[in-house]
Parts: sequence; structure tokens; C-alpha cells
Amino acid sequence: MKNYESLVTKIEEITEEFKNNLHYNDFERSLTDLMQQYLAEHIQSVLESLMHDKWFMSVLISMAGKRCLSLEGYRLVTVSVLNDQRILISVPYFYNRVKKKKGRKKKGRSKGNNIDCHLGLSIIGMVGSSSGNLASEICKMALLAPSEDMAVRLLSDRGVVINVKTLRKMVRDVGQIGLSRRGIISVDQKHTINSGTLVIGIDGGRLRERRTKPGRKKQDQQRQGFTTEWKEPVLFTMYLTDDKGNIDKSFQPIYDATMQGKDQAFGLIEEYLDAIDLSAISRIVFCGDGAPWIWSRAEALFTRRFQDKQTWQVLDYTHAKQAVDEIIDYLPNKCKETDKIRKVLKNALWKGEIDTMEKIININFTGKRKQKALNKWSNYFRSNEKRMQYSRFSDEGLPQGSGCVESAIRRVINLRLKSCGSFWKRENAELYLFLRSQLITGRWNIFFHNITNRRELFDNQIEIKSNDYLKWAA
Repeated sequence: MKNYESLVTKIEEITEEFKNNLHYNDFERSLTDLMQQYLAEHIQSVLESLMHDKWFMSVLISMAGKRCLSLEGYRLVTVSVLNDQRILISVPYFYNRVKKKKGRKKKGRSKGNNIDCHLGLSIIGMVGSSSGNLASEICKMALLAPSEDMAVRLLSDRGVVINVKTLRKMVRDVGQIGLSRRGIISVDQKHTINSGTLVIGIDGGRLRERRTKPGRKKQDQQRQGFTTEWKEPVLFTMYLTDDKGNIDKSFQPIYDATMQGKDQAFGLIEEYLDAIDLSAISRIVFCGDGAPWIWSRAEALFTRRFQDKQTWQVLDYTHAKQAVDEIIDYLPNKCKETDKIRKVLKNALWKGEIDTMEKIININFTGKRKQKALNKWSNYFRSNEKRMQYSRFSDEGLPQGSGCVESAIRRVINLRLKSCGSFWKRENAELYLFLRSQLITGRWNIFFHNITNRRELFDNQIEIKSNDYLKWAA
């Protein structure tokens, strides 16, 4: 299709054919394919012209020089644009001019410098040799579909024909670029927070980790075996509320999760806090269950960062009520006052009257059951007394539970990574946890805009080759 006139002629032919056979679906599909072909040819012409533009080349050479990259010449590259149209363009090729160390060459396949080669494509927002829009669609389908095979089939129905290997590579490339700027890349720097309360919640989920069995493969085995132990990814959430406790919907919540443990999760919380302008925030609230590892780290976080702000710690009210039920279980089975005692205990819990709960236990429990109930009360309720002032929290417009983080665990982890028969390598689980968090919270467009619309994008791509972030998963 060389020009606009030929496009109009083709449209008229397709229209006449529709009038004769009245097959609307075929008519719609034919028009869509025709327009996509025309747009692909136009994109090819524009990109070809840009890659040979003198001003654009001077900018590339200047940027490349600061990164020890030299221009070798032009090479033909196949670029995939939205709806998987493939175009062939000539692009400048850069290589790493750092001198190689002398010595004997290592055996094995060379990794090369392919990530650094096509600097011009990176600057305009390409992910590898694919349009950013196409990469976004592929990644979203991989993150939402119940399996990679299903994602490939659904993409083919939409005209994007790829295989599982290509889909995995796209998710890995996008995820690694995001991980190299984790925290700030998910935040819109133009968005300002006028006032409110920042609520942070944290908890652990569950998924099965796939790890290769040590030792050599047996002769009669086709492949090396693996173990699938349960692991606990740690997930945290952040959202804003007003003075009355209503959620501020103008601020999209922040989710993220990691397989690297509790300390790394709190480190990520600080990275996100650094990316957000907290100057207008009046109060900081930390929510969680009764796990001691949460509160020891939360107190250290508050001491280190928020000495000039009002801080609160809230133990989830639902978990606290479940602990009351565990104490009730120590009553004799024939006790007729069980429901009444439960009601009195939960009423005292809501008011934060922890000492009253002890008196009720001393009056109504006897023997060894009484001692067990008192131990539970001391270990759980007495040690968390300041985090169980629910009536006061309600009056102050503060949350009384960690329902947000519980919901996030279900949507980010359980619905995709915890499905039956799913076993994850650490590095793949880390990528999916991070990317699904961006998608579920509605921050995907912000995240992808920061990936594909920044001049310093090539810095991220160079860092992929030396990215230490996932070396722990090796």
C-alpha cells in the first residue's frame, strides 16, 4: 500500500463486498487488518526517517559517548509494533568500547552487548525491539491469565502471535527494567498530596517455590527432579485516608511484595516513602497482625523516619477477636456462660480495657485451663495493649484493621501465584509479584510511562546486565 489513494480504493472494495455478502464480522476484521497494515507502513517510514536524522544521531552519539559506546554503523532490525505488525528498519548500532581483559577466553556462549546496541530504539520508548504499547499488552495478559499458555492463546485471538518463550522474555525484560528503579518508577512525581493520613500494612502470603534437587541426575531420569516447598512472600500496602478515616481515592494505593524476606520488605517500604512527598502528611499509621517481627521493625522505622509526625500502631481487630476465641476455647465444654463471657471479653477488647480481660479470665477460668488462658492473654494482649485501643482509633478516624493488605494478598498472590500446580522459581516469582502489584493497584500506566518515556531509559537498560537485584535468586 504505497499511498492514501490505494487505501481508499481498498476500503471501497471491502465495503462493496460487505454489501453483497452481509457478513459484518468479516467486514470489520478486513477493515481493521487493512488499517493496521497502512499504519505499520507509515510508522516504518517515520522511524526510518528519524533514525537517519542528523540532529537525532548527534544526540545519540553524545549520549553513547558518556556510556563508553561507539557507533559501528547501521543494521536492519525487525521491530514489532502494536497489534504485532512487524516492520523492517535500519537503525544505528552501538557497541561497548571498553577494552576486554587479557587472558584466556572462557568457555560457553558469549552474552554479547545486545541490550546496549540499539540505543535509538531505547530512547524513543521501545522495549527491546518491540513497541512499548505491545510490550504492555503482552505483560498484562501474562499477569492476568491463569497460565502462560492461556495468555499466548488469548493474545493470538487479538492478532498478537507469539510463543511462550517470547512472552517470558518480554515479562523478564520489563520486570528487570522496573526492578532497577523499584519504588520511584511506580510513582507519578507530578502528583502532589495535600493532606491526610498514610496507612501502611504488611503481612505474609504463601506460594510454592521450585528448586532443583542437588546432586547428579540419575541415568533413567529424563530431567533433574525438583522440590516444591512452601515459601512466604512478604507484601505491603500503602493508602491515604482523610481526617474522618475515609479512603482518599485520588491517591492510587501502592502494593509491592518480595521473596527476599522481612528486612528487604521494610527496605522497600522506605524506598517508596522516599519516592512520595510526605510533607503534607499529618499522621502515619502502621497496621498488621500480632507477629512480633512486624512491630519491632515498625517501631524502628518510626523512630528513624517519623519523629516529627504523629504515628500510630494498630493490630488488626479481626485477628484480636480470633485470639479472644482461642481463650474462650479453654473454658469447660459444659460451661453455660460461654457466649456471655465471649461478649464481655470482646466488649473489653474494643474499649482497650486489657486489665479487665485479665479479671474476667481469673473469675471464670479454673485449673490448668486458667493458666493457659492467662499465658495467651499475657503474650498477645498485654504485649500489644497500645495497639488495641480500637474505640479510640475509631474516634480519631484511624483504621481498626488490616483488611487492605489481606485483600492485596488474595489479589496479587493467591489468584495467580498460589494456584494449584504452580511452582515458581525465585526470580520469576519476584518479577510477577512486582508487576502484578503495579497492575492491581491501577499504577500500571504510571509505571509503564516511566519505563518508556524517559531519556535516561538507556541507563536502566545498561544496568540490566549488571543488575545485582536478582543475584540472590541464582
